[in-house]
Amino acid sequence: MAKFIKCNNLEVLYTNADSLSNKINELKLLIRSLDKKPWIIAITEVKHKNKWNTTVSELTLPGYILYTNDLNSTSHDSNVLYRPMWIVNSNPNSCILELTH
Repeated sequence: MAKFIKCNNLEVLYTNADSLSNKINELKLLIRSLDKKPWIIAITEVKHKNKWNTTVSELTLPGYILYTNDLNSTSHDSNVLYRPMWIVNSNPNSCILELTH
């Protein structure tokens, strides 16, 4: 289940996917249905437990830039972060947001 977090005016969507590649269409539908699009989408456990090769092209979201820690590793704990293309400042040090669960 996705969690929406609001920090001042910053809208964040967070979820644990437990394999995002088979849920990416569901995520795309969710994003399209929202009146206010999230500024950050953070997803943990992106890779399938039995599939080692997940490609960036499988995980793209229209209108968002994808950041990932390592989709090529054999570890299951790959994470992704999306930021909208309309954010001009892409300096990761310009805003620090810590998410804990």
